[in-house]
Amino acid sequence: MGRTSCYLEVVELAEANPRLNFMHPKALEAASLSYLTANYGHEVIDRDSGEMNYIAPLNWSVVTQLDIPAVQFDSESTAGSADPERHVFIPISKLHIAHFSFNTVQNASGTREEVDKQVDPAPFKELVDNIVGSIQVTLSPEAQADWDEIKKNNPDAKVSETCAPLKWPADVDKDGLTILEYDPKRYA
Repeated sequence: MGRTSCYLEVVELAEANPRLNFMHPKALEAASLSYLTANYGHEVIDRDSGEMNYIAPLNWSVVTQLDIPAVQFDSESTAGSADPERHVFIPISKLHIAHFSFNTVQNASGTREEVDKQVDPAPFKELVDNIVGSIQVTLSPEAQADWDEIKKNNPDAKVSETCAPLKWPADVDKDGLTILEYDPKRYA
């Protein structure tokens, strides 16, 4: 037995940056990776070895059915069951990103291989793929104008096809975007 849950949130910077436009593919990528680092990049299992509690992004890909830049990738816990979580980031305005999170739990114990033998992950992955593949976005007139302007001025701008897992531990600067070397005292 297992389950998949979906969570949707709208992400914005704590302090708006007037020079930043999340409709631009590179800004979307930076925000996605910074969000991930802020939420997972400081969770260290063993400080001596540097072993992290999470690894991400895994299986990075472009969400192709949308006319706007969008990315999806997985994160996994490195401890225990390694329940996968799919993240989808879609800009909905120059200041806002829709973040979908799909968390799958397989109710079994053992190594990843043992759990997968007991509870087949394929139906859960197929469900998430189908939901992500069905997402459609209609932008506001203002957001559409922003996207049209970006395409006009940067016709080759697109989301990267690949992204290697991030080197963690790390922190995110107070600007909400800059990934910094980890300092356990930084925000204590």
